[in-house]
Amino acid sequence: MTVHNALPALRDEFLNALDVGNRPRLMSLASYLVRCDNRLPSGTCMALGLPPGSCYSAAAHFVLNDPDGAATALAAALPDAAAR
Repeated sequence: MTVHNALPALRDEFLNALDVGNRPRLMSLASYLVRCDNRLPSGTCMALGLPPGSCYSAAAHFVLNDPDGAATALAAALPDAAAR
């Protein structure tokens, strides 16, 4: 089984874009994370409604399948949405 890890800078940029609700940036970054096996911070999982221990790939698919951006905007509006 091959493990796919993303660079920490890319993962951090994704979390920052989620924090501020930057939808265009999220969409761009998500395309690079669709196979990322790194674990999301628990606060991000909660904010997106993903199970604890989810990977960045789950968040990337979530963002890419949220066509109007409503769910990611809601997540960005939550306090400490991507608490690390």
